[in-house]
Amino acid sequence: MIHQGPYISLLRDSVLRPDGSLGAYEHVAADGGVRVVALDDQGRVVLVGDDFYLQRRQRGAGSSRLACARASLT
Repeated sequence: MIHQGPYISLLRDSVLRPDGSLGAYEHVAADGGVRVVALDDQGRVVLVGDDFYLQRRQRGAGSSRLACARASLT
């Protein structure tokens, strides 16, 4: 643990990358937190872009819902 506060904790985990090299993954844990999703006037979720550090790839505008869902499960 790098930092522990009343609302969030900052953690660092040792990881083994797919190429066999060692690395570190830092992430935030926020117990009791919430996530907010913006909806358009038709009730659709609109994603502008999202970075995924672990997979070292981006998904964003132009990606189909099915493609994003499949990628999230791999």
